[in-house]
This record gives sequence, structure tokens and C-alpha cells, in this order.
Amino acid sequence: MATHDEITVPTAALLQAWEHGCDASPGARGLILLAIAQPGLAVAALAQWPVGRRDAALLGLFERLFGTELAAQAECPHCGTALETNFPVSTIRADMPDPGAAAIANRFVLEHGGRRIVYRLPTAADLAALGDVGAADADTAARSDWLIRQCLVETDDDEVPSDVLQALSAAIATTSAEVDPLAEIDLQLECPACAQAWRSPFDVVSFLWSELDVWARGMLHEIHVLASHYGWSEAEIVALGAQRRRRYRELIGQ
Repeated sequence: MATHDEITVPTAALLQAWEHGCDASPGARGLILLAIAQPGLAVAALAQWPVGRRDAALLGLFERLFGTELAAQAECPHCGTALETNFPVSTIRADMPDPGAAAIANRFVLEHGGRRIVYRLPTAADLAALGDVGAADADTAARSDWLIRQCLVETDDDEVPSDVLQALSAAIATTSAEVDPLAEIDLQLECPACAQAWRSPFDVVSFLWSELDVWARGMLHEIHVLASHYGWSEAEIVALGAQRRRRYRELIGQ
């Protein structure tokens, strides 16, 4: 795992991102983290990135913060054995192809039943907004329908019949698998006890957030210890490098 003094992301920026994301939906957290991963781009532009492109950038952020391997934990669906294994981040990111012109523009065309439909892939903004859609409604189908309609850019008719929505859903899935494959990541696992093999979904945002949450809580504890002993402000402590903070804690026996 990378130590914090080895990375280029400012401590204050990470703490601010963590604070903003504490009460946010998973989709909103993804956009918050993407802004940290790509500080040179406006949030409005990042919000239009397809989900797989977002997650590729978040995997890069994970490497900068926490190292080059993911520690995956799972339970064998056959015998129940607990499994822990490491995956190189680079092997997952390698599945992301170089985008073509259509992928960069995020515009695709579907011909269905005599209709011409222009559509796009789900974006970081869609998933951020999805957290506010039917928040009190557990109807997954309704949320999926909302997301598909968001991806409908242009069609010949004002009304969109159900068969068109079904065809659009299938087209989105096919196109995403071809040009934005990291939108859905599955890890190939094998049980060491019974040799059962299976694929397990991997949520990049959830995994990265859990790691950031552990780091942020540890950082806040460190700030509390140093502030209590030396009387320094949070800003003064955060401005110190990790090595200096560690040395000051050693001097007070912490």
C-alpha cells in the first residue's frame, strides 16, 4: 500500500472529498472521486463521462492512493469458504479499449421497427442523479427504466413504446460491453478448498470509497492527537508531510 507522502493528491483535498461524500449516494460519490482523480477537468465535463471511463480513472486514483493491487474478499457460493485474493489493478484497466470517435462523442444509432434512435451510454451524471430518483422506492425496474430513458437522445416519435425501450436497453448493454467494458466489472475467483470457480461483480466506487473512509478516519485521529498535544490547527497539521506527522506522534509516544 502506498504511504500518503508518496502520492500527489493533497491531504486537504482528500479530506474535503471524503466529507462531501459521507452522506452522498454511491453515484454522487463516484463523481466526487472522479473530480479528485482528474483535477484539471471541470466537474461538468467529467459528469458526461461514460461509467466505464469513470471507473478506469477511479482505478488509476486507487493506484495513486493505495497501491497497485486490489485485495478482494469473497465467500465461496458452493462450500462457504472465505476467500481473499489480490488482483493487479493494471489487469483490470487493460480491458478498457482505446475509444473510437463514437465512443468519445458518446453517440450511437439504433434502427428498430422503422425508427431511427440516437442514444448514448449511461454517464457519471446519470448515476449521480439516480441516487435521487425514487430514493424511497425499491422498484429496481422503475429506476432502470429511468436510466434507459436518460440515454435516449433522439427519436422519430414523441412517444416511446415499450418495445423500443427494450431494444434500447439491449443496445446499450451491447455497446457498453464493446466500447465501455469497465462499466460492469466481474472478477474471476476460484475457491482454494473446493476449486469452485465463479465471477463476482466488483464495484469500483464502493471499493475505493471504503479504502478512503478508512484512511480519512485514521487521518482525523492523527489530527486530533497532534492538535490536542501541540495546539495546532487542522490546516497546520494537514500541511505537514506524513513523515513529519509520524515523527511528531513518535515524540509524544503515540
